[in-house]
Amino acid sequence: AGHAITMYVLPTQDPVHLITILPRGTAGGMTISLPQDDQQYNTRNEMFETVVSFLGGRVAEQGTHEELLAAGGPYARFFSEQAMWYEDEGERP
Repeated sequence: AGHAITMYVLPTQDPVHLITILPRGTAGGMTISLPQDDQQYNTRNEMFETVVSFLGGRVAEQGTHEELLAAGGPYARFFSEQAMWYEDEGERP
């Protein structure tokens, strides 16, 4: 459910089209999103949010935001990098 929730909440992500909870091959389920229109490139924010949606399933299974930050690892690194990016954006005119 983590992938579906993050794709639904994040504004730059394509709308969720289909969610399955039954195992499909090696996957425990799937979340499928379909683009609304053709896109030639992605902005930096869109790429960050895509990574967040990919990690959404893992995060949903492994703990709360505070627990994941305390544990370190990719979630904590991504969060700190994104926080620095937002701080940099706030300083621009």
